[in-house]
Amino acid sequence: MTVILCGYKGCGKTTIGKMFADCYGLDFIDTDDMVLKANKNNKKSYPTIEETYKNLGELLFRKLEAKVISQIYNVENTVIATGGGAVLNSLNVNHLKSQGEMIYLYVDPAYLYDKALETGRLPGFIDKTNQEADFKRYIDSRNGIYHMVSDHIIDITNKTNEEAVEMINECRLIYA
Repeated sequence: MTVILCGYKGCGKTTIGKMFADCYGLDFIDTDDMVLKANKNNKKSYPTIEETYKNLGELLFRKLEAKVISQIYNVENTVIATGGGAVLNSLNVNHLKSQGEMIYLYVDPAYLYDKALETGRLPGFIDKTNQEADFKRYIDSRNGIYHMVSDHIIDITNKTNEEAVEMINECRLIYA
């Protein structure tokens, strides 16, 4: 069984995904890491996904993201953590869902906003002059997409990483 995690930037897809993979002896793939590695082949590479997005621009970034996602084939017993915007491309969604079950890691938007401010990691496309309203627009624009594409939705707001791992396992057991 392959588990694909989707959700907003900062919701814990990578951290929780790695923990889940380690707990259950699964492989782990992070599509953002794949994007960074693929971009290193370019003349200019950037150390973070945020810088890569900012410097490539959305169009080139999304093309690169789609390219690396299309290279994930016939994976079994794997956890895949997607970039927050990977589900904006229906081809990405179809391809990922052909590999396994998609789980939306829902986190309360107010918590995400506070965490982004605290860590200084607001998504690069958020307008800093009106960031709270722009962040709300970002949340609202993606929430429906995450719900629509996901096989399971788990609310991990105020949950420990260990609790989130167990919640993912409960979803996985339904289809085992």
